Amino acid sequence: MKKGETVPYDVLFPLKTETGKLSFRAYSSNWKDDFDTPELKFEWNFIRTPKEKWYNINNGSLTINARPISIDEVGNPSFIGRRLQHEKAEFSTSVSLQMGNAKRKQKEMEAGIVAFQNEESFYKLVVEQVNNKYYLIVASANEEFARTELSKYKSGQKINLKMQLLSNKFICFYSFDDTNWEEVGGVLDGKYLSTKVAGGHIGAYLGLYTYAKSPATAKFDWAKYKEIK
Repeated sequence: MKKGETVPYDVLFPLKTETGKLSFRAYSSNWKDDFDTPELKFEWNFIRTPKEKWYNINNGSLTINARPISIDEVGNPSFIGRRLQHEKAEFSTSVSLQMGNAKRKQKEMEAGIVAFQNEESFYKLVVEQVNNKYYLIVASANEEFARTELSKYKSGQKINLKMQLLSNKFICFYSFDDTNWEEVGGVLDGKYLSTKVAGGHIGAYLGLYTYAKSPATAKFDWAKYKEIK
């Protein structure tokens, strides 16, 4: 622009992607983190600033230490997320749970993925451990939509979880082989995550999450985000 010209409302960007390189749009619409670098990728964010480091990357996995701050509390839960960038998108991961040797009589933890708008507007797809039983749960801040006992699941076993946001539809899936996916929880209202319904202005996040009152960890082998066309 020349000096003195009014800044226009609409601007055309004639820039083209360099030969052999991905555009930002192509990169962000088909994204995967195999946790093969010592630090988190720049796309990842936290809910508020952590006062301590409660995660680490080692041997191609992200380990998140479960902390006693739930996703529905105002604080810094054990949540690492990336922004929802498309009207139709999918987010998936592979997770395993491991309780520590706590002295509490009742051992409880949960881990999985969360679509987060704020503490009162989110959907979570998590595996919950209560003593030696495991349940797959789909829930919001105010309602539980599915609770399925995983009778054959064992501590440390990997399970794949997936969320799909299709405009105004929100659907959850799980799989033990990353090939055969089973829907769980039914078709939910995607508008529940919108700023129009939930308020705010920062938009929704899709992320990895764990919670426990006793020592516990969740290990994530990879995370994938892609635009659904």
